[in-house]
Amino acid sequence: MIIENRLSGGELGKSKEHLLGYYYVQDISSMLSLFVLQPRSGELFLDLCASPGSKTTQAAAMMSNQGTIIANDSSMGRISILASNLERCGVSNTIMTNMDGAFLCQKMKNKTELKFDKILVDAPCSGEGTLRKSPKTLLMWNEKFIKNLSAIPKLGQNPVGK
Repeated sequence: MIIENRLSGGELGKSKEHLLGYYYVQDISSMLSLFVLQPRSGELFLDLCASPGSKTTQAAAMMSNQGTIIANDSSMGRISILASNLERCGVSNTIMTNMDGAFLCQKMKNKTELKFDKILVDAPCSGEGTLRKSPKTLLMWNEKFIKNLSAIPKLGQNPVGK
């Protein structure tokens, strides 16, 4: 019996190859920051808002799994998604942390032995770049949603203890 695996348009994330970690589906706009940063083998790379892991897996591939990536996310629920994607894609050079990004940076600021070669901050945003491909995003997108996003602490402010 021959079973065909035919996918409709936009279903690359459901293919066997994707599930096995041979590739990670992401929009070109999501990939551009790594094309600019050009992480290289042997570097120390910080991904401050890492989940779900598309940029972290891309950085690991560009680094040939050499060097170290610290992949941080402030949400424990999102950390499990990140961990799953890193494992699925065979990423082995990453340490995951679960802290507020500003607090993590404040803690690391005093560690003179830690000097990052590259830092990526892809902070939560309005998602308007995904409106064309995700009707669900359009349903969430409104003025209140945007105002709530602007209330997220900015890098350099420490919300811990407030």
